[in-house]
Amino acid sequence: MIGSCLFYAFRKYFRTGGYLLVRKSRFGWWPHFLHMDNNGNITQWQPDGKLRWWKPWEILIYKGYIKKGDEK
Repeated sequence: MIGSCLFYAFRKYFRTGGYLLVRKSRFGWWPHFLHMDNNGNITQWQPDGKLRWWKPWEILIYKGYIKKGDEK
């Protein structure tokens, strides 16, 4: 699937409510968006591979998958 953490988090927020979480991305200097539902379950859009910071369109849209939880 193609998307981004920003699009995923906002879509999930507007469809189901909950909270938007923002943190620094582990892949670069840009922010990473996550969604937390009212029960505290966190989901996020995770890239399939390493993003290349010198190609800014890859920050906005990339191949990825939905991941449950967050290590931090």
